[in-house]
Amino acid sequence: ADSVNGPRVQGNNVGSIDHGHSLRFTALNLSDSASATVRASSGNVGGVIEIRAGSPTGELLASFEVKPTGGWDKWIEIKSPLKPAGRGDVFVVFTNPGKGGLMNLDWIQFNAQ
Repeated sequence: ADSVNGPRVQGNNVGSIDHGHSLRFTALNLSDSASATVRASSGNVGGVIEIRAGSPTGELLASFEVKPTGGWDKWIEIKSPLKPAGRGDVFVVFTNPGKGGLMNLDWIQFNAQ
C-alpha cells in the first residue's frame, strides 16, 4: 500500500485492524481485472473488506466477508467479482461497526478472470 490509515504493518501483512481503517494504492490500473482475491485471517470477530474507487467512501468495486478463521495465523482466500474500473486510486476499507481487532490481511490480488 502507498499509505496505511490505522492498521499496523506486521512483516509481510497488516494487522491490528479496526473498523474504518484503510489502505490506499495510488494509480492502479484495473481495466483488465474482472475479480479480486484476498488472503486474510481472523482470530476474533472478522468483518468485511471493501475495495473502493477514489476514496474510502467512493464507489464500491468489490467486497469480501471475512468470518473468524479460528486463529490469526489460519489464512483463507476469498474471491469476489470486481466492478469495471480504469486507472485511479484504490482504497481497501475494513468494516465491522463498533468492533476492533477484526482481521489480518496478507495480500490482495487483482485477477483477469
